[in-house]
Amino acid sequence: MGFLDNLLAPFGTGAQQSAAAAQQAAIQQGMAQGSAALNQGTQDIQNTYASGLQPLQQTYGTAQQGTQQLGNLLGLGGAGGNASALAALQNTPGYQFTLGQGTQNVDRNAAATGSLNSGNTDKAVADYTTGLANNTYQNVIPIRTQ
Repeated sequence: MGFLDNLLAPFGTGAQQSAAAAQQAAIQQGMAQGSAALNQGTQDIQNTYASGLQPLQQTYGTAQQGTQQLGNLLGLGGAGGNASALAALQNTPGYQFTLGQGTQNVDRNAAATGSLNSGNTDKAVADYTTGLANNTYQNVIPIRTQ
């Protein structure tokens, strides 16, 4: 032991070292707890972000489908798009019912006048269905001219 050690011995340097070690341990424990809390906070933020993003992604997907269908209805989707547009128009509310009722009325009128099997009946059905298709399209895609 040196002179300095002998001089400081009565003040208990061992107790000081012990206190310093305890403080270091408390600091390390606090850092570990703080790090765990930060990690949990980061995870919570990521989960909240994902939960909030999901409805937006669903809305975006629906909007993309609508944009695609509108493009098809406007003739921008090529042959496959045209078929999709035709199917969409034929599935609009009331189209099938109106089509059935209209063609039955043309047939009934032709039967009542004795011209059921004539070419005029076929032409009347074709005119009716064309008019219905045009009207349905105009209701879905209103074309405005000014």
